[in-house]
Amino acid sequence: MKLFLTFFTFISITLAVVFEHQLFKVESKRKRLIRQGKWKEYMKQKNFMRHNFKNQVLASVSESVNDYDDVEYLGNISIGTPSQYFSVLFDTGSSNLWIPGNACEECLEKHQFNPSESKTYIRTGKMFNINYGYASVSGILGQDTVAFVGNNGKLSIPNTIFGRAHNISWLFKDDILDGILGLAFPSISIDGILPPMFNAQKQGLLNKPIFTAYLQHIQPANGELGGSLTFGDIDTKNCGPVIAYEKLYSSTYWAFKLNKISLGSFNISKVFNAISDTAIGILGLPQYLVDGIAKTIGAKFNDEYKIYTVKCSQTFPDLNLTIGQHTYSIKSNKLVVDMDLGDNLCMVGMFSVSGMGIQVILGNSFIQSYCNIYDFGNNQIGFAIPK
Repeated sequence: MKLFLTFFTFISITLAVVFEHQLFKVESKRKRLIRQGKWKEYMKQKNFMRHNFKNQVLASVSESVNDYDDVEYLGNISIGTPSQYFSVLFDTGSSNLWIPGNACEECLEKHQFNPSESKTYIRTGKMFNINYGYASVSGILGQDTVAFVGNNGKLSIPNTIFGRAHNISWLFKDDILDGILGLAFPSISIDGILPPMFNAQKQGLLNKPIFTAYLQHIQPANGELGGSLTFGDIDTKNCGPVIAYEKLYSSTYWAFKLNKISLGSFNISKVFNAISDTAIGILGLPQYLVDGIAKTIGAKFNDEYKIYTVKCSQTFPDLNLTIGQHTYSIKSNKLVVDMDLGDNLCMVGMFSVSGMGIQVILGNSFIQSYCNIYDFGNNQIGFAIPK
């Protein structure tokens, strides 16, 4: 579905800057499909596709840890001269930028890029294919000016390579997002393409090789402003002092070590491979942790939707995460998620993670609790309490 975009006349910024890019909060696919009574059929199709993809040898690159069922925050970008506008997911769990092209028959309900209408578009002649595990996006790579659009101007990044999708899988067809802009490292990008943020730093457009994610906890989501990404420095307007930085163990995803997880009497001291992920609305944990936490808080498993549930009014002790020498707490109100299940039931915001070497995915419930500062100049991530 097309999302209504509103823009004003902006001045392009070419000097090294600190740029605040506003995000708006939307209803997740999971909640929308549950509300519409379509979730079970969607999961049946997804599980069928997942099984088929496991039995195929694909020539494409699998670059994402996400399935995007719980996307909650989108931002606006423009591409080309004059500008063509798109609503995209800013995803720290992937590295490439793609948007629908005008030859995409599955993209008629989305904003589509027309290269013939851009004076600055350069053809590369190269094809791309991104595999998301059981769905894919494919098309043609092009080069043009990509701009992050905000209320105080736009950050324009010339000579940015992006994917102009001709084919998108069912996973994205009915999504509110037009495309995805990856914020992870070039090492997991298809064909070694420099992601837009890294391209901006290479061209000297950012004050520092840092960006900050600040997300507000808003329910329900109706497209209102829900936070921001600040490129070029720490967001001191919305975030307090940095509590600590943690070194990344891999320059792929924003990956670091987590030493301990506890909630009430439930306590697991173990080193986990964790990532910070702006594309996930909830927390990803190994199944035994999901089950253990659910048991501790008295959650019941809902077999119809394959989720744990509690009463929407229920509170329980903080979920505590030890990273380095510091403990970070997530309040219960950020883990109790209203999915329009009825009977005053809400989802417990956790899902099971397996494989990939990543054991814990810290999604929006964690980023709402702590501003995340992504420092790709020093290969580290920092955390700060929102103001």
